[in-house]
Amino acid sequence: MTPLHPSELAQCADVLDRTQDVGASVLETLAAQRESLTRSGAAAREASKKMDRNLKVVKGMNSWTRLGC
Repeated sequence: MTPLHPSELAQCADVLDRTQDVGASVLETLAAQRESLTRSGAAAREASKKMDRNLKVVKGMNSWTRLGC
């Protein structure tokens, strides 16, 4: 195997640095997306609970109203 010329080594180091920067950026983005999805899931579960409670209230109101929801 032929040794690399110093300029080739410098190019390889530059590529490595850029690759590491891109990888770090991707990991940061994924972490932010995970956090966002976690919050969205919690909000959806809370909304579902509220809808269930509201449905129970409406069904309870059905017994004392003539509208017959």
